[in-house]
Parts: sequence; C-alpha cells; structure tokens
Amino acid sequence: MDLIKIKLKDLRTFCHSDLFNKFSIKPISLLRVESYLNNPHANSEDYCVYLFVENDELITFRTILSDYVVVHGEKIPFGWCSGVYVKTEYSGQKLSVSLLNEVIKDWKNRLMFTNYAQASEHCNLSTGSFKILQQRTGLRFYFYPDFNRIYKDRANYHQIKWILPLLSVVSCGMSRIYRLIHFWKKRHYTEMQSPDEECIKCLDNHPNTFFNRKAAEISWIIQYPWIMQSDGNDFSYPFSCRKKSYKLRVCKIFDKDRFAGFFIYTLIESQMKIIYSFVGKTDWNRMADVARDIAGKNRIEYLTILDPEIARFLKHEWGFFILSKQYTSNIYSSLHIENSDNKTIFDGDGDNCFT
Repeated sequence: MDLIKIKLKDLRTFCHSDLFNKFSIKPISLLRVESYLNNPHANSEDYCVYLFVENDELITFRTILSDYVVVHGEKIPFGWCSGVYVKTEYSGQKLSVSLLNEVIKDWKNRLMFTNYAQASEHCNLSTGSFKILQQRTGLRFYFYPDFNRIYKDRANYHQIKWILPLLSVVSCGMSRIYRLIHFWKKRHYTEMQSPDEECIKCLDNHPNTFFNRKAAEISWIIQYPWIMQSDGNDFSYPFSCRKKSYKLRVCKIFDKDRFAGFFIYTLIESQMKIIYSFVGKTDWNRMADVARDIAGKNRIEYLTILDPEIARFLKHEWGFFILSKQYTSNIYSSLHIENSDNKTIFDGDGDNCFT
C-alpha cells in the first residue's frame, strides 16, 4: 500500500494524471480543487490531499483546507481536516488514523476540525491530539418539515412514526398562518449574488473575528463554492457536490433608509444556514424578520443557527409556535490556543460555509 501526498502547487497536475483518472472514487472534486487553489489563506507548499493507494485503487483519503489564526499578534497557519473517506472493505484497519498521523506530522500538529460524522469524529479524537476550542449549542428551526423522513433512521422510529405525519402537518400549518398574519408587513432588504461597496465597507469596519474573515475571504467563499446546482449525481465523489437546488446569497438589511448590515446564507435543497452575519445586536430583530421571510418564501424545511446567542434571540422573536430542537457543533483544535478575547466565530467557519 502506497502513501501519496499532494501539495497545493501540484494539485491541478495530480487531478489530470493517469492515476487520478483510474480511481473509481475520486479524493477531491474539481469544484474543491478550484476553491483550494484560490484560497487566500493557502500556501503553495501546503499538503492538501493524502491518499493510501493499492494497485492503482484508492483505499482511503483525507483532504486539508488551509487557514490561519492570529494569536497575540502572531499569524499561525493551520489546516482544517475536511474530507475523509475509507473504502468499505478496508474499514476497521485504522488506515484513516494512520493517514491522520501523517497529516499531524506535516502540519506540525496545527489542525482543527468541525462538522464531522460521529465515526470520523471518534477517529480524529482517538489520536489524542485534539481538544474542544469551542462548543456551540444552537437551534434548528423547522418550517415545512417532513418529520417522517427526518426520523426514519432513528432507533425509536417505529414507536413514534404514528405521530410524525401529524407533527409535519401542524408545523407546516403554523408556518402558513404566520406568513398570512405577517404577509403585509413591510421589510427593507435586498438580496445579491456578492457584496457591494457598502457591504465591503461594513466588513472593513467590523471588529476582527477569530478566523479573520474580511472581504478577500468572503469573496473567495462566494466565487468558489463546493456545490453546484445540477439534477445529476456524481457517484465518483463520496461527498455532496451536486444538488437539485443550491443558492448562496448576500442579504442587505435596512432600517428605512439606514443600512443596518448584511448576512450571507446558503439554501441547499430546502435546508438553510446563515453562515456569516455582520449585523449589530440592535438590528437582530430586523435580521430575524428578514430571515423568517426568506425561509417562508422558499418553503424551507429548516434553518440552522449555531451561534447560541442569535439562536436564543430568534426563538424569542419568532414566538412559541416555531418547532425547534437543539443542535450542537464543536470546533476541535490541536493548537494550544483559546478564544480568550471572545472574538466572533461564525457558523460558516471551517468548511461549514461550503458544505
């Protein structure tokens, strides 16, 4: 079994190589390739793809997304553990852990991860290198849900399946009633494909955030998504890169003629996330109202908010009838740092803005 490591400067060449073309399962999508190559925080010498290959067959892989964090004035490069895959017949052989140990060595134990499946999270934590940098318990707000589909893989599904259709009808009905009641309410907002000059100025004046998200980073995220809207399926790549509906929008909020800030949201097949929010607390009520209006117009299934403070505010603002449940996400880090200044960490940080 051969270990192959690809640096960012060699990524495009690798993806056009004979070996890459032989793989029935690809270790990286072409959309991610363009994103990695245009990442403003990346270095051409960064290792970004790790593979175990046997007889020209891909066995397991890991991909790393470059980033940096500023601690006490020092810029510290690190990598987000992003994609991880093990071929089914090789599971249980700890190949993913072996690959991760290689990543840890190359990146000098400077790694973070979030938004991982339970098995992958356990694999990463088994190395003993990671500790929780921040735990975030937000809320998932349901608007037009199909609870039967949501809970069908749960262990207690057969005990509760009789009530799930009723819950779906009640939730959808309440959302419709809410929209009828507030149909004539005048809201001042504009949706755009990318930030305009007013948004860029807002970014420049915004206090530094933990992962230093400014105009260059926001522009990169918007211009180089990891998902494209397409009816087809890409079975050669094990993660989502094609969806029947995909939208990423910048939403400017106004208080009459006053620009009150903006937020960025993704809408992927009726699932909505607010990934970045540059809106002051005094205007959260306007952001909440606009987000609720967008959710209703698009008949979304649910909206996920990881920021605990914003999630609590939205629940209070929207009232008792909105069905919601807690949703926890951890950011794990192998760097010995902490967010002592309580700088903002956004819901989109890591690779959450892309996935």
